[in-house]
Amino acid sequence: MTTKPCCDAGPPVTIKHEDKGKEIKLGELTAYVSGDPASAKAGVILFYDIFGLKHPQVREICDRFAARGYYVVMPDVFRGDPWTLEKFPPKDKTEFQAFLKRSNDAAPGDIETVKAHFKEVGLGDKKHGVLGFCWGGKWVVEACADESFGAGLAAHPAFITLDMVKKVHCPIVFCPAGGDVDCAPFVEHLKKQPWGAKSQEKRFEDMTHGFCAARGDWSDPNVSEAVHQVLGLGLDLFDATLA
Repeated sequence: MTTKPCCDAGPPVTIKHEDKGKEIKLGELTAYVSGDPASAKAGVILFYDIFGLKHPQVREICDRFAARGYYVVMPDVFRGDPWTLEKFPPKDKTEFQAFLKRSNDAAPGDIETVKAHFKEVGLGDKKHGVLGFCWGGKWVVEACADESFGAGLAAHPAFITLDMVKKVHCPIVFCPAGGDVDCAPFVEHLKKQPWGAKSQEKRFEDMTHGFCAARGDWSDPNVSEAVHQVLGLGLDLFDATLA
């Protein structure tokens, strides 16, 4: 299934971006990586939205976190086959559900692959961070149920339930757009945990779903400022818990 905010947000938008990272292979898994693991504070996994690895917004975010001293890995969970603009919004719900199932089936193994890579490059002894957008927000919560992770950022998240959040072991910042899921119950639960004080929800009611990722028109000053705030909240959390 899709969420109404996702369908209503419109198609992807291209922004100007020049990669500072590169694509590598982790076994059969392609990933975009940015930053220097030798000097990194910690390893970070980024989960993109349904439009995949090539969109410039998510690469720009990888590079911004790398510039703050993190080694960022964005695995291509979709294996080069993201949801295309021509099929958006999804008209064939069965096809889209099959797409999500393939992706959700692949993501746990990809997390393990990236964790193994962090270990290979000398970051295995540190807690990892994770951030994600829309569909990727679900995988922020799923990853944070693994005690290898120390912090998460979920921007305009989807497909998250309180039962999922109850398995989490670290603080998460949720940044929903207008019309997105109410994350207050998630934060209420997390704040009751001994490590949960830094969890929070910051809503962006005047933003549409996807504003940080492929649907975000960053040339709009209001969108650009909202993106800056979201990434700042994530970086502040990561600096406080991972560095």
